[in-house]
Amino acid sequence: MDLAELIFTSREYLAHFTYAEYPDHFAAFSQNVQPYFDDLSGADLQEQTKRLIEVIDQRLAGMPRREKKESTIQIKQVMALFLGPSALRYGQNAVAFAQCLCQSWNEKYPRNAFYLGDFDTLMKGFDANFLGITLRKYK
Repeated sequence: MDLAELIFTSREYLAHFTYAEYPDHFAAFSQNVQPYFDDLSGADLQEQTKRLIEVIDQRLAGMPRREKKESTIQIKQVMALFLGPSALRYGQNAVAFAQCLCQSWNEKYPRNAFYLGDFDTLMKGFDANFLGITLRKYK
């Protein structure tokens, strides 16, 4: 399975983006993406990100318009919620790859832009505040 296939199949994780389920699905995705991060070389990160986006474009091209739009949003969410934070935890080449991917994606799809964030920041987004007091695990 290549990285584009992993991103497409990981769209099912989006239904589990909750305080209770996100850490487990994030760990599973991180484990699955680790071999791709191991194979990265710093010299051709721009080329690797362009190839990944081309493969994603080819897969999206055969879809009906409505499905293509929805899939594009889901792919962006997988990259923002799973791929980016995994890369930020992994190492220097993975971080550089995620930054190149984010930049290339945002140039190609400005209406579906995303920004890199780390796992801890995303988890803090589940916390609710009441009168300035953080309520952890609030439902």
